[in-house]
Amino acid sequence: MATIPGNRIQKIRAELSLNIDQMAQLLNVSSRTIQRWEENGIDTDGKSAGKQNLQDLLNVMESDIARDELLTTLSKFRGAGMAIGIPLISSVLDTLSLITSGAGVYLGEEIVQMLRNVIQKQKKQNK
Repeated sequence: MATIPGNRIQKIRAELSLNIDQMAQLLNVSSRTIQRWEENGIDTDGKSAGKQNLQDLLNVMESDIARDELLTTLSKFRGAGMAIGIPLISSVLDTLSLITSGAGVYLGEEIVQMLRNVIQKQKKQNK
């Protein structure tokens, strides 16, 4: 039975500069669930989508390349843009949940890079 400590979840939320509601939206769980996880930690046994999304986020955050790309992508959506940024990153996590964690980190790097490139190309077209 693996447990993710609450302080690790808090640290990741702080690193992403997300409030509890944004983190809940990102992981597709309630704000109360995030609070409970941060207070008590989380047992990763079980197959809930929220737990899987959290595990996928942890996998991405453990990869330097994927973490840097994720942080760069989120930084582009600060303020009002978070309404776009959170669902975008959430869709990446949904994609990661379809594959194994070993491949998930690699695919996460590729997907985040692809999304970054799409955003850059779209900005150029909009100029």
